[in-house]
Amino acid sequence: MTKKPKAKLDGTINAPGHTNRIFSMKFSKTDPNILASGGWDKSVIIWDLVAQEPKSKCIGPYICGDSIDIFGNILVTGSWRTENQLEMWDLREQKPNPIGIKWENDLGVSPVKLYASQISQHNGRFLLAGGSGTNEARLYDLMQDTKVTPTVLAYMKGLSKACYTVDFSNQGDMCAISGGDGLIRIIDIFKRE
Repeated sequence: MTKKPKAKLDGTINAPGHTNRIFSMKFSKTDPNILASGGWDKSVIIWDLVAQEPKSKCIGPYICGDSIDIFGNILVTGSWRTENQLEMWDLREQKPNPIGIKWENDLGVSPVKLYASQISQHNGRFLLAGGSGTNEARLYDLMQDTKVTPTVLAYMKGLSKACYTVDFSNQGDMCAISGGDGLIRIIDIFKRE
């Protein structure tokens, strides 16, 4: 281990990098030379570490927390905005287009604005996201079909403070939600015998 920088990713003239703060980055588990990054400039850049330049760009996501994740060729983004907060992108496309995941609001308050989103890395079946506004988190079942709106399996709504972080256990059988109230909530996804 050299403990020296391997690369400096700032884009090129033809493929510029970020123009504002970066809040989230995620390496691809299937290709260690691919890194996604996003922040306040309303774009997620997919970097090629070998070429040390952008490979593609997803336009639109307003990333304000740890709300980027990758599973296989699917990128998930959670945006801090009131519409199209949660989106999936196919990284095989040169110019990816988002598949929106509808976030219905039934609390009569301002819609959720996402700070966190994660895919279960065990099998890519589940998606967990949370944020502010309605102060809630939701667990979706993707069923491996990214062309169909995922099913909401569970939700925690009306939390006293915003949800800032979410994660899955290594086996994908539990998830955790935490935020401004200082509590960590652990949820069993599958019924235990």
